[in-house]
This record gives sequence, C-alpha cells and structure tokens, in this order.
Amino acid sequence: MKRFSDLPQAKREVWAEKVKISEVIGKEIIITGFTIIQSKYGQNEEAMRIEFELDGSKHICYTSSALLRKQLEATADELPFAATIAEKNHWLTLT
Repeated sequence: MKRFSDLPQAKREVWAEKVKISEVIGKEIIITGFTIIQSKYGQNEEAMRIEFELDGSKHICYTSSALLRKQLEATADELPFAATIAEKNHWLTLT
C-alpha cells in the first residue's frame, strides 16, 4: 500500500488560499483551472471557482462574471496560462 508521503508532490498539494477576486485585479496570475458551481446567492444561478497561482502560492476565488466564464470556457484547452484580471466599465475581463 502506498503512503501519502510517497505520492508525487503535485498530487499532495491540494490546499489553496481563498482570496477575494478584487485582491487580484491588476496582478498577473497563472490560471490553472476553473469549475462551474451552484451559486450560494441564487437558487438557479451559477458561479465559477477559479484556481490560480500568485507569487508561487495556490489560490482560489469565486465570481459570477459572465465574461470571465465565457473567456475561460473558450480557452479551457490552453490551461494553464498567465493572465491579468482587469475591471473595465464594471466588467471583469482577462488581459
């Protein structure tokens, strides 16, 4: 039987710090994945969890931004990639 400590480091690192999306606006991050989830604010609404690295640490944030969702869904096969989340006219977008 394998021991947890014998597994590859990449499989053992499952912890990520949750941050507000407003804390990463304007900073270059490495987006490693995303997941569409049920929003806790609306019964029939969806939100998105974005997994990313910033300064060598793993993080997650949540958003209901439709534009970010469309951008990430369109580029899902290109993950991971570096991007900056910008706010333009009250919309969040990747640059």
